[in-house]
Amino acid sequence: MATIIAGRGCTHNCSFCNIRKFYSQPPGPLKRIRKPEKVVEEMFFLRNKKNCSIFFFLDDDFPVRSEKYPDWLLRFCNGLKENDLSGEIMWKICCRPDEIDRELFEMMKRNGLFRVFLGIEDGTDHGLKSLNKNMKVAESLRGIRILRQLEIDYDYGFMLFQPQTTFISLNENLCFLALICENGYTPVTFLKLMPYYDTKVGQELADAGRLKISKGVSDYDFPEDQMNKYYQFITDSFKDWLRHPEGVVNLANWGMTYYSAYDGYFGQDAEVINLKRSFTEIVSDSNGFILSTLKEMSEVFEKGEFSGGTNYSLQDIKQEVGSKQKSFSDRIRENLGSLLDLPLKHFFSRVCSEYAGNFDGGFIIKS
Repeated sequence: MATIIAGRGCTHNCSFCNIRKFYSQPPGPLKRIRKPEKVVEEMFFLRNKKNCSIFFFLDDDFPVRSEKYPDWLLRFCNGLKENDLSGEIMWKICCRPDEIDRELFEMMKRNGLFRVFLGIEDGTDHGLKSLNKNMKVAESLRGIRILRQLEIDYDYGFMLFQPQTTFISLNENLCFLALICENGYTPVTFLKLMPYYDTKVGQELADAGRLKISKGVSDYDFPEDQMNKYYQFITDSFKDWLRHPEGVVNLANWGMTYYSAYDGYFGQDAEVINLKRSFTEIVSDSNGFILSTLKEMSEVFEKGEFSGGTNYSLQDIKQEVGSKQKSFSDRIRENLGSLLDLPLKHFFSRVCSEYAGNFDGGFIIKS
């Protein structure tokens, strides 16, 4: 695998992001795009000299649609074909869901695109407006629908917790997450919007006297105290699930990559199809658990049921989350272990079949 960039910068001006400010310091355009032929040349070198066949583009916004270079993507895909890279490599990009076009993404998939990171951020129109995303929920859902129809994997950025988050907006966003992660297509994940230096959000919080800075880190409290308590509980309970290298989200995302790579290089048979189905069921079950827990706890904290006597035990719920985290992670690892054993298993099966007649007796294969 290799990481690579097609360009730097971003032409958008989201209220939570300071990339635009960073790239406006030197003279020149806010978005600098390399020549597609040069990107292909680098990929050709990495494929033929370094044996890299999976590429992760780290652009803030891959040049799917460029006003200045409208033919960029066509030249890029043609370059891959002309250099015999199509069918030999796989690649992932980052883009906005409103940039997804069926015809373009069909072309990209034919030339190796297998996964997309989507900058979604919010599942409500009013939330997207406050973030200055300049897109609608319908556009996010349309882009996701196209990716699913083309069988292109996706993961995403989503800020469930924002400076103006209320229990009403939170539950609207939980419904959106349930929709885009339906049937285990991708794992449920989310973040808190952090007020980075020199962003519109950071300035608004400072003006309102809500910006908290401790040891160089900027943060804020929510308008409702019960939301602060809810956020702290959810963060403490699901930190390993969401952030740990061996957590459910990270393992599930790697699992999606492994299945895409296996399909791309080995194809599918009944055994792989069954394993993939089992993997998707695990992700679906884990999504159901985290979403139902988030929903249930939001109702409890909104009502303040933990302030006095209660039928709930926070510690019991945290322990249940920890137990489920271990169970789902173990199941994913076991599933992926079975997948990763298949190429070796099929190789030795073929060897035994082809050369069985050359042996008078049996032979032992040592691991």
